[in-house]
Amino acid sequence: MRKFLWTIFAILVAAISAPYAQADTTSIFDVSGTALNDSTGMLGSCASGATCAFSGTLTIDVTNGNLTAMDITFPGLASFTSPQFSDPEGGSVWFIGALNGGGSDALTIFFTTTMTPASLVDFTGGSIIGVEVLKNATSAPEYSDLSGSITQAPVPEPSSVALISLGLGALLVMRKRMGHSRSSVV
Repeated sequence: MRKFLWTIFAILVAAISAPYAQADTTSIFDVSGTALNDSTGMLGSCASGATCAFSGTLTIDVTNGNLTAMDITFPGLASFTSPQFSDPEGGSVWFIGALNGGGSDALTIFFTTTMTPASLVDFTGGSIIGVEVLKNATSAPEYSDLSGSITQAPVPEPSSVALISLGLGALLVMRKRMGHSRSSVV
């Protein structure tokens, strides 16, 4: 029984500490902004000619500056989860291109890089300063005039990790006591 508890404890420690092991290399960034509906009709809840919100996340390896994953959603369109390129545009501007589910629409975004100009190494966030979403990846824009921000997603505070650990410890103590209760009943 003791070996079992130590095994469970080791697994829990590994599970809790795993996200922090990569904290220095991979960061998740919240993406939020607005875009103008340039289509001739409604796109989900966004009327033609209206400025509507979009949001999502970017995952960036800030050690080598690589975009590793993304999930950005605009009203009425499938999420953009397939990065096609991630390159410097010049100065302190970065350029990302992506396709959405099925590759039917293409997203391009310009944003600023503040820590290392024209690089995602040590990236901490920036401002979205353009571009658009094209229908069928080549035709007229569905959304244009993108603006907004890219900010680092919050990470759990050490006090949250301590509370989780305390709760798991309490579960282990309860498990141990339940084991003693069962053995005294038999």
